[in-house]
Amino acid sequence: MGKEYVEFRLFEKKAKTSVYEVVSKSTGEVLGTIMWYSPWRQYTFDSNDNTTWSSGCLKQVIAFLDKLMLERRKEAES
Repeated sequence: MGKEYVEFRLFEKKAKTSVYEVVSKSTGEVLGTIMWYSPWRQYTFDSNDNTTWSSGCLKQVIAFLDKLMLERRKEAES
């Protein structure tokens, strides 16, 4: 995908879902959280206040969300 700007760290493992921190690779700062949002039945991203996002960073977040949802669908099918 090109240069990676953020990394995803497992923060909490729940019974059916997990919570991830989105962390800046350059500063180590936690930029936001990815977690299951029950009303929408999908993983969502919640950015911390006062963070700035480039399209490259957002693409990484979207790709990670898509990966989590694909894994969840596969688990539901089995």
